[in-house]
Amino acid sequence: MDLDIKPEVFIQGDKIAVVKLLELLMHERHEWRPDKTTADSAARFADTLPFDGVKVFVEEAFIRATSTVSAPQGRRAPITAAELKDLVADLSRPAVLVVEDEISEECFLLALAEAFNEKRIVQAIRADWLTVGHAGGKDRMPLFVERRRRQFAILVRLAALMDSDRKYAGHRTRNDTYAAKIRAIDGVELHLWGCREMENYIPCRAWEESLPTRMPKVDALRGKSAEERRYLDVKEHFGAMPRPLIAEHTCLTEEDFAELGPEVVAELRRLLAMIHRIL
Repeated sequence: MDLDIKPEVFIQGDKIAVVKLLELLMHERHEWRPDKTTADSAARFADTLPFDGVKVFVEEAFIRATSTVSAPQGRRAPITAAELKDLVADLSRPAVLVVEDEISEECFLLALAEAFNEKRIVQAIRADWLTVGHAGGKDRMPLFVERRRRQFAILVRLAALMDSDRKYAGHRTRNDTYAAKIRAIDGVELHLWGCREMENYIPCRAWEESLPTRMPKVDALRGKSAEERRYLDVKEHFGAMPRPLIAEHTCLTEEDFAELGPEVVAELRRLLAMIHRIL
């Protein structure tokens, strides 16, 4: 998460909390681009510490902030002295993405993030800075999300991802009702898949490598129109799903996902942007 740390934090903030905040930044858990006033305030605070390295880090952070490199994605969270302890506690916890099937969806998200060169999401999943939480089914997801919401005091770093189960464009299912309940929970975001379910977004090249003995099925999938593929029951089409869903050696690209059309690529980018907002 991109942090907007106010200069007052380094003057009035609880010293232990400020040190924990700087530690999070130095370990690259979050991003910080201070202006000169804030950097100067942080440097003066660093001079009071009995260990080295913090002042150099602050100086480097200011240099990065003034460079031409684009600002990080995601929301910019204001960090104030008055709420510092709660904010640091929220930032220290892993962000949470609630899903229906932790194993399959974490596998898909890693492949997707790598294909779209979203290195920070890949790093967050592998370093356990982002927890992909298993809700045990869509009917339990609103309650599961509500319980996870209690972990955060101010910065709600929590989102959910759910299948739509649509059989055609515009089809409303009970999942729309579950989605509305989740969106009503304070601070929580949700992405409801536009296609039927997550498996509909897996490119044919991934199926080729994970199901090499079922090439006629893969070819039949490839022969369908993008519209047909979006609402196909992929599990019924292939039968038993491979484990892992996408083979570890498979390296997908954005072009692979584009076979379902530009609307799907745009949707996948919206999903990745939502994940960035909670990191």
